[in-house]
Amino acid sequence: MANTYKDKFNLTKNSYYVNSLEDLERNKKYDIITCVNSLHHLTDLDLFYSKVKKYLKPNGQVFIYDVSPDLFSEINGSFVLLIRTLLMFTEKVKYFENFKVLDMDTKFKKILYEWQNEIDDLKKQSHNDHYHSTPEIISFLKNKFVEISYKQYGGILMRLLGGLRGDISLQKKLSKQLIDFEKLLINKKLINPYTYSFIGKLF
Repeated sequence: MANTYKDKFNLTKNSYYVNSLEDLERNKKYDIITCVNSLHHLTDLDLFYSKVKKYLKPNGQVFIYDVSPDLFSEINGSFVLLIRTLLMFTEKVKYFENFKVLDMDTKFKKILYEWQNEIDDLKKQSHNDHYHSTPEIISFLKNKFVEISYKQYGGILMRLLGGLRGDISLQKKLSKQLIDFEKLLINKKLINPYTYSFIGKLF
């Protein structure tokens, strides 16, 4: 995928490598190291830290963006179920998956299973899925790095907006309303955030 975008946008100065964390070796240091949707899959967070420490330049920054499946609560699931059910009865914008054949309890369990496991079927992404909880990871990051920024984000829309189908103009308007609604729910502490970002630097 990376090489596809490299060719499409003529990113001649970009290089891409595929390695396991254990086998990762480079001969230079970097201004920024990013880790996206990966930390909760890792069994050895100390190994991750050792690689960052080895390859991050002095005053460089590490950027983490990850999901928090363990924080997806039954209340979060209830709001997702409500929105997806209401979309069954709209004409111009719908959710791609039809819920009509399922009873409400089965729908609810299906949503919890999908979100808490990050999967849409019985195939797991990794044998180390959710090896560490979000609180464990955040505590680790704050102990190992000087915190520059830590933010938590949406709790119900990450796996929802991409499933909208139909009139594009109405999709945009509906998405805006749903995003504002999600922010309200988080600010009122009615749902748990589902994703977070962390920016830090070495001590």
